[in-house]
Amino acid sequence: MSSIPGCTKALQEIKLDSQVKMLDCPGVIFEKDLTRNQLILQNTAKYGDDLEEVIEAIMERIPRNELQEHYKIEPFNNVTEFLAKVCRAHGKLGKGGVP
Repeated sequence: MSSIPGCTKALQEIKLDSQVKMLDCPGVIFEKDLTRNQLILQNTAKYGDDLEEVIEAIMERIPRNELQEHYKIEPFNNVTEFLAKVCRAHGKLGKGGVP
């Protein structure tokens, strides 16, 4: 069992106590030719510590105007700009006003 996508190769049964068993099984991907962002959203691709890639995958599925309306921000051009505007709109700034 692992938090790393693709690590589980076979079904495993783990006994937690006398009444609870946990099943760890490989994920099932039915579609072929998935994009990297689709694989990230299914948690079947490694993306490391850089969550901008994950946010970009989510942003591909949500229209920009809905994101702007939901977060009450001005139009943006990319993930970095989106995150900065969300931080500023919600007062999440570090030292020196850095989002």
